[in-house]
Amino acid sequence: MSRISGLVILAATIFLIFIAIRSSSPPAVRLGEVADSSFSVQRAYTHLLQIAKRPHSTGTIENDRVREYILNQCNGLGFTVQVQNTTGIYNKGGYVNAASLKNIIAIKKGLHNSKAVVLMAHYDTQFNSPGAADDGAAVAAMLETARALQHSGPLQNNLILLFTDAEEIGLLGARAFVQESPLMKDIGLVVNFESRGNAGPSFMFELNDNNGWAIKEYAGSVAHPFANSLAYEVYKKMPNYTDFTPFKEAGIAGWNNACIDGFANYHSANDKPQNIDLRTIQHHGDNMLSLAKHFGNISVGNTSAPDASYFNAAGGWFVHYPASWNLPLVLFANLLFIVLIGLGFKTGQFKTGGLVAGAALFPAVLGIIYFCAKITLRLIISSYPLYTHFDENNSYNGAWYFLAISALAVAIFSLAYSFAAKKAMPETLLAGVMLTVISILNITWYAMPSASYLLLIPVLFILVFRLLLFNKKISGNLSATAAGGLNLISVLPVIFLIVPTIYFVYIAFGLGSKLPWIAVATGIAAGLLLPVFYGVYKNFKLLVPVAAAACFISAIAGGHFTAEFSEKQPVQSSVYYMLDADSCKAKWQSGFIAPDKWSAPFFTNKSTASKYQTPVSTAPLLQLQAVTAIVIKDTVYNGQRKMLVHLCHTRPGVTGLNIAITNSSKVQKIILQGKEVRVIKNINSAFVHTISYTGPVGEGINIAFEMEGNNKLEMTISDHSIGLPEATGFNTVFPEDVVPGRGYSNTTMVTKRLVL
Repeated sequence: MSRISGLVILAATIFLIFIAIRSSSPPAVRLGEVADSSFSVQRAYTHLLQIAKRPHSTGTIENDRVREYILNQCNGLGFTVQVQNTTGIYNKGGYVNAASLKNIIAIKKGLHNSKAVVLMAHYDTQFNSPGAADDGAAVAAMLETARALQHSGPLQNNLILLFTDAEEIGLLGARAFVQESPLMKDIGLVVNFESRGNAGPSFMFELNDNNGWAIKEYAGSVAHPFANSLAYEVYKKMPNYTDFTPFKEAGIAGWNNACIDGFANYHSANDKPQNIDLRTIQHHGDNMLSLAKHFGNISVGNTSAPDASYFNAAGGWFVHYPASWNLPLVLFANLLFIVLIGLGFKTGQFKTGGLVAGAALFPAVLGIIYFCAKITLRLIISSYPLYTHFDENNSYNGAWYFLAISALAVAIFSLAYSFAAKKAMPETLLAGVMLTVISILNITWYAMPSASYLLLIPVLFILVFRLLLFNKKISGNLSATAAGGLNLISVLPVIFLIVPTIYFVYIAFGLGSKLPWIAVATGIAAGLLLPVFYGVYKNFKLLVPVAAAACFISAIAGGHFTAEFSEKQPVQSSVYYMLDADSCKAKWQSGFIAPDKWSAPFFTNKSTASKYQTPVSTAPLLQLQAVTAIVIKDTVYNGQRKMLVHLCHTRPGVTGLNIAITNSSKVQKIILQGKEVRVIKNINSAFVHTISYTGPVGEGINIAFEMEGNNKLEMTISDHSIGLPEATGFNTVFPEDVVPGRGYSNTTMVTKRLVL
């Protein structure tokens, strides 16, 4: 390959990589007049402005307001609407999660008494988040979809819009629906819409097992399919759950969709309507409407078929095939590689020593990439400790670090192979790369069968083209430019499959512990691109390494100059006020190790560290009301003590209680709000049970206990209310560039021990 043609191929490859990554964007927003029967982002956004005005977690007045808004909209559209008012309970070992919740169920009657289709999203939020994306965008899209359906023909199947409550505190609304609703027996398909960011495509990341039918219908019905079976396989191995989980466990077919870009805004007070990517709402809505029309008019009674492999190639092109094809194709790839090695030795292009060296070089380079990426990650986090205030350390400027880590991997790989290209033939070096990649392919098929496509298709393309070029009758008649063009064609699956996947994995995991492995994946992609880069490595020894190193330095600089926080991109902060009503002592505590400019004054030089290494300091003792316990009934009969206790609160804003019951109480049975809680006996803990309850505590809750003998009931109760109390000498109001963090950040807690 000539020097000029090598540079042209290099430039074309970089351009195609850019196109491949851009092709993963959500569809453009349709502006202007939109037909009544079509989905309109503008109309959906009007709903979103009402839904995401303020945080509306379960048990709050704002949660009530949002529920009333949804109810009014569904009633106005002529849906049959009901509210499931119940106490949701989830037992996990000695821990119980419970909430007073209200699911909204809106039904559009179909023409036939067949299996129903469910569209689902949750309308509650985290404590401090308005929830524009999580999950207001999906709720708004469902309301707009419902409106558009009223201007379309009737459906054959019932369509159920399920707006769940209490998702953020343990999927309690969805679990309660699955456990209690009489509608469950009539449901054939469930499609859930979630969020783990506030931008990007509506990505289908999970679906039922035996998913062949679901994938076939998804591919043929959804307006903008965006999914891959790598996510399906990986998600199965992760300890993550959504509202779809209880339905999946109940054997109901369906899938999960979510946007995952804009991770820094996830569960954040910055998850506001003005910050959401409108294209995400467009993608949600177009897919919702199209699948409602499709599945509303076909049978969803028999939804099981063998698993499929599926993926997006070049953006909108959705490919799917039976996953059972992967094994013979993997075996075929191994056979082609063996044939390639045999031909290499036969034609004299391979020497044993060179092949062994090439096979050893690639894993060594990947190891160096991993080590360097890990050091780089540590340096980034230590230099910018406030990044740790975000999930997976992923601040707003995360794209700079993806560019940096990718450039680092390319720099290391290209430096090693620029020197190797002076001494080894391209086929020898590529064979060494392919040996490692095919080994990874074989392991992938064993561990995640339907995800094999990711390496399988690129490997098959490269092997077939290498075998063609081994044929002297073909390669001998090709010009250098034509050969370079064939090499570029041979790596198109690398560019349009592997590269966007690497980018999407970074979007999913950010600057967390998996970042070094993302760098390794970039190194693997660079190895598979060797056919197009070899000429440049050989003719311009340091061009690619120097350019990649310059890109790395520039990206790190870009990250540095965009590291500051602002009103539009605020830092998340965390301070709790914790009062022990028995000892009359109070403390400030943070959920983050590194203090920010707002939280730092709460933690003086005399601060200590919690068991999580987060700062703790003494706080002013404030007169805050603790929980009140009223014994309604207390009897002892046949060696059993039975008590009915009413817990209530007069402090405004209390929306939850944590109740820790000691082991010494010998509790045998607990009934919370009329529902029995499973008691774990002989547990090696000071507490036999910890119950986390969320709901309007001001109204009070009833808990019945049965205990062995005439034992005292001992329990420690902590309440929590959103917001910090006013305290002299402390600024409990957030500045414009600081917002409360995820979870219980910005919370007041009062703890009291009770012996009854």
